[in-house]
Amino acid sequence: MERVDILANSSESALDYLVEQRVDVPDDIRHALLGILEVTEGIFDHVEAAISALFTRSSEETLEAVERIDKGEGAVDRLERELVKHMFKSELPLARKLHILGYLDELCEISDRAEDLSDRIALIVAEGAF
Repeated sequence: MERVDILANSSESALDYLVEQRVDVPDDIRHALLGILEVTEGIFDHVEAAISALFTRSSEETLEAVERIDKGEGAVDRLERELVKHMFKSELPLARKLHILGYLDELCEISDRAEDLSDRIALIVAEGAF
């Protein structure tokens, strides 16, 4: 449950960064960020499925959900790399690039924490501890 809390905290941090710092995102970058958000939303669905399957003691379903979380995290990493390349090739002022990059880091931290949680869930299944 601690890992679930860490995941929730990373989501809150990303939202706080965006809202409190009033990140101004140009349309072309906004589109890419929305793609990352879409994948991240799917990861949350898989986290919910993994936890539910874990508590119903369905190892196969749990591990399938864990695998989907891992694939989603990999997709977010790829999208992040593409966006960083695009952003730093753009004519945006460096300060604005760095501000957006700070938000991107916070946003991508969510999928990293979801992967940490999925690793822990997989370990629980492997140990037969649940």
